[in-house]
Amino acid sequence: MKPAFVLLLFLTGCGTMPARANVATLGAAQDTSIFQNNVNNSDGGGPGIFAGTSGTGSPRRALISFDVSGIPAGAIVTSVQLALTLGQTAASGPGSATIGLFAVTQNWSQGTNGSTSTGIGGTGQGYAANAGDATWNAAFYSATAPTLWNTPGGDHASSASASLLLSGTTLGTAYTWVSTGRLVANVQGWVNNSATNFGLELINADETDASTLYGFYSSEWDNAHFGGSASQVPALQVTYTLPEPADGSLTAVAVLTLLGLCRSRCRLPPVLDQMHRVAESRAVLTEMNRRRDAFTLVELLVVIAIIAMIAALTASVYGRAQAGRNQVESAARLRQWGVALGSYVAANDSDLPRRGQGVQPVTQLNRPEDWFNALPPYLGQPGYGQLLGTGQRPKAGAHSIFVRPGARDPGGTAFLSYGMNMNLSPWNLPAPTKLARIEQPALTVFLAESPGAYASTYPSARPYGCVADYNGRGNVLFLDGHVGVFDANYIGVGKGDPQRDDVRWLTGTESDAQAPNY
Repeated sequence: MKPAFVLLLFLTGCGTMPARANVATLGAAQDTSIFQNNVNNSDGGGPGIFAGTSGTGSPRRALISFDVSGIPAGAIVTSVQLALTLGQTAASGPGSATIGLFAVTQNWSQGTNGSTSTGIGGTGQGYAANAGDATWNAAFYSATAPTLWNTPGGDHASSASASLLLSGTTLGTAYTWVSTGRLVANVQGWVNNSATNFGLELINADETDASTLYGFYSSEWDNAHFGGSASQVPALQVTYTLPEPADGSLTAVAVLTLLGLCRSRCRLPPVLDQMHRVAESRAVLTEMNRRRDAFTLVELLVVIAIIAMIAALTASVYGRAQAGRNQVESAARLRQWGVALGSYVAANDSDLPRRGQGVQPVTQLNRPEDWFNALPPYLGQPGYGQLLGTGQRPKAGAHSIFVRPGARDPGGTAFLSYGMNMNLSPWNLPAPTKLARIEQPALTVFLAESPGAYASTYPSARPYGCVADYNGRGNVLFLDGHVGVFDANYIGVGKGDPQRDDVRWLTGTESDAQAPNY
């Protein structure tokens, strides 16, 4: 077989592995609090970080940053969420607060000063700053030559990258700021250029009223001095993929090589030809140089067949890999809905939101009790009806909590590619279903992936039936906030409720009465 033909077969046979989703969970590299009424205080070595006002109405803000150097260069960030655990609230506070994450625009340092006690209580005033600590007025404190913020209280973006409504004052409660386009863009910028990684600032939306303070455990909480739980320290979860070479790139090289070699009557490129000369005896080389034939028709057909086969295999592998990435991202969005549900239930005496319309495509989109309007404010986002009212209907491919990756837009008024379990809080009942009445919330479905034109869904062969579009698998959000992924047959896609013990569509309440009609 001709050397050029062997080279061509090698080039066409080379491929690339498809990208897959990766998840990095990062602990805080730095975190501290700054205090308006004590402008020369800091708390970089303390057990807590604070956002909100003291009993005298003086604001506190928290600074936090993460080292993203472990995420490979060129990674594409797809989802980001920040988890903090509540460690303290103001004794006479309002019991709820909206806290935003703002991208910091200037470098700063946390310092090492902090509490000598072993608890978070009593540390909300801070301690005298050491040289280099961040304070209310300075990014790097110094008694003689400080590096000041441009604006006291920290330099940050004008708009929050993410916001979260915190309800309740139960210490030890974990709160998660879920992924948004801005938060993803922040972290992507840090990955692309570490010189811009100045972290985030936590700012309470109410810095006017007294006693709005919320305190969270800091990265120092689990050290030997404080002895706290490692599960309660700040954590930034970053989901990313690594870029793929363009599909068929080596195949294209092979085709171009084929054309070039044929034009030159199959003469090898100079470098390869020289290597060939060294490898072969002069007699054999002379004979080959005198009688280099063009490719035969059979050889050309073999190469073309190989190229076609590789293209088909690459398309199949890439499609499956893309579906896998979409499934991971869809699960992340469902977890965001789970966070919102937990906050909603806590604020509404165990009531679940209404499911919206049932077996009919959704047309009533302005009822505040329906899940797609009731839950988004707990994620710091507008409800679906509000988006429609301002001409911002989410589209296919949008980074939106309403749209799962890969979902097709059905057209019409609404595009909701998640649906609430039809057996929860139907409008034909006078009151919403209460979570407390569900015997097994960890096994009972709350949301599932759906076709897009319906507010609620159920296992069925009818148009509103739940779907499993990711290599025959689908995500399900349960009432306790966790997400599971299941084969289509297991959850009854296109068939009906298989009544699995671990995936329950029936609730055990009067709302199940209509289930036989679904």
